[in-house]
Amino acid sequence: ILQQADPNEAKGKEVTVRQVLDKSLPRVADELADQPLVQARLLNLMGRSYRQIGALDVAVTALEQSSAKIATAADASVTERSEIDLEYARALADLGRNAEALTLLEAMVGRLRAAQIGGAPLATPLSIIGSIHNDLGKFLVAEPYIREAMQIREQVLPGSPELAITYNNLGFILQQTGRPDQALPIYERAH
Repeated sequence: ILQQADPNEAKGKEVTVRQVLDKSLPRVADELADQPLVQARLLNLMGRSYRQIGALDVAVTALEQSSAKIATAADASVTERSEIDLEYARALADLGRNAEALTLLEAMVGRLRAAQIGGAPLATPLSIIGSIHNDLGKFLVAEPYIREAMQIREQVLPGSPELAITYNNLGFILQQTGRPDQALPIYERAH
């Protein structure tokens, strides 16, 4: 699938990541059609790579395909499906397709709760839901998501950068909703 990256195949030509991805994407769809879990994982990896190089439209397409494949893979865990859907939701949000991202994230949170999976796998989508609402200026909608993510991260990720970001997000919400006296101690916890 990634033959173009092989120096013997490239024959001295400079090959970009984008060229390798563009050439490989259709092959992943065709050659791995009978292996949905493997296909979902590769499409996710490629979608993340496209996202990292700023090719968001192609990233969303690859991640959407990955999400669809993982949903049909009988041997996929709830956690793995959530990780793949998380990348898809992030790419959707990057493109400003917030309603779609929120729908996907809410469904993910529902699946995680139904499977009684908490900790970091649950905190991340909660935090992203809160951040999207925060970015949209829906501070009071964002607050309970950010607070729940904060409580989880305090338990399982104390002192982590993710927790510091969550404190900052909550402090911003409190400040924007006229509660600066509550925001200050939260901001202080971030540092």
